[in-house]
Amino acid sequence: MNVESKMNLLTKFLYQHKMLKLSERKLQRWHQNDQIEKIIYAAKNGTYQIRLQSVRLLGDHFRDISVKNQLIEMIDDEVELVANAAISLFNETTDQSIVLRIR
Repeated sequence: MNVESKMNLLTKFLYQHKMLKLSERKLQRWHQNDQIEKIIYAAKNGTYQIRLQSVRLLGDHFRDISVKNQLIEMIDDEVELVANAAISLFNETTDQSIVLRIR
């Protein structure tokens, strides 16, 4: 990750105070530019549709430890669809013994 791709404090502030909105288009742009930390931010703070899309996009970066940690948190998401997407990603990409420990 390079310095330019990090989400700065001003940008976080604007998103947190709803002056900027997360969208699937932004997620796609961030994904194309490998701006993983921005997708993780969206996964933590977006609507359930944004969180669901974030799970799908983070799957391409599964080897990154921060991505794995975020996906583990998303297994406990209040929206079952998001939680199931995170679980299925682990089912597809990891050893089954790890999946059984998480459940």
